[in-house]
Amino acid sequence: MAENLLCHRRAREVPVEDPHVVKEASIQRRLRKVMGAVFGIEPATIAPADSPETVAAWDSVGHLQLMLALEDEFQIRFDVDELASLKSVAMIEARLAGDVASE
Repeated sequence: MAENLLCHRRAREVPVEDPHVVKEASIQRRLRKVMGAVFGIEPATIAPADSPETVAAWDSVGHLQLMLALEDEFQIRFDVDELASLKSVAMIEARLAGDVASE
């Protein structure tokens, strides 16, 4: 009987989430929120493959606005040389994940 109670309690334990996964999800959510605000699009429609080729408002001015908004949101600074290399949602996520992981 006691064994059954112990098994029942274990089954009800809440799984511990991997902090890396939680942090990554937070980065993705925050990035999409910022992109939605900057580009005037629904955050839920933004995919990792999105880039200036797939988002109409993501032109050169929009790119600078996005980078500035991301600097504010994540309290980071992009290097001038890297701004042009951040050409997709996936590339930006990877860059942000590196910064957040080093905090």
